[in-house]
Amino acid sequence: MAAGQWDARLAPLHDFCGVESNPVPAKALLQRLGIGHGVRLPLLPLSTCHHGEADRIVELVRDLETHNGREPLAA
Repeated sequence: MAAGQWDARLAPLHDFCGVESNPVPAKALLQRLGIGHGVRLPLLPLSTCHHGEADRIVELVRDLETHNGREPLAA
């Protein structure tokens, strides 16, 4: 797949990573993928208003992994 096509498919992930202070969105996605344990103080968990989008982004990541022929990141 060409770089431009990958960039377009990853755009929602890039956008999501900016919805709250770094690294909260990234840690929320990793936790949903079974990687890590979320955030520690002084960080706060991802705001509930972003949970639905986080779930959609995780499905995007899983779809990208499946169609790339790679093993999933987490079991």
